[in-house]
Amino acid sequence: MAPVAMLVGFCAVMAMIAIVRLVIDDDRDLVDVGTTSIVVAITALASWWVALEEGWLMPIERTALLAAAIAFGGIGVVLVVRYWNRTDVTANTDRIPARDTASAAENGSNGATETDRPDSPYQPSTDRPSADRPASDRSATDRSNDDRSSER
Repeated sequence: MAPVAMLVGFCAVMAMIAIVRLVIDDDRDLVDVGTTSIVVAITALASWWVALEEGWLMPIERTALLAAAIAFGGIGVVLVVRYWNRTDVTANTDRIPARDTASAAENGSNGATETDRPDSPYQPSTDRPSADRPASDRSATDRSNDDRSSER
């Protein structure tokens, strides 16, 4: 038996464990689905390698096995990357719930996002004087502060 065949056996056991854990886990999310897909892709890729070395499959079957490995791997990577930091998405639904400000208040947060803060770098603040705003848009206090700063 070739060492690659032992690798296929190991990968097949790991894939079965990942699939069983995915099926029986009630708290699975899309990252778990993606991880399982990557494990299945590695198993298919190792199977393709042993089929190539040993000549077990016809060329069209080897091509189909390689395509399946690439597809499972691509889907898995996309799921893991897309949903890595998302805790509000489960495998049962792909819909993202709307922000619940009531539950945020219960958790000690005011529910504000980064762009809701007045000092956020993501949105301009209107209460700070700005030299690039026209004088007609600035308040009288801002204009007088500009005059004082130019006198110094």
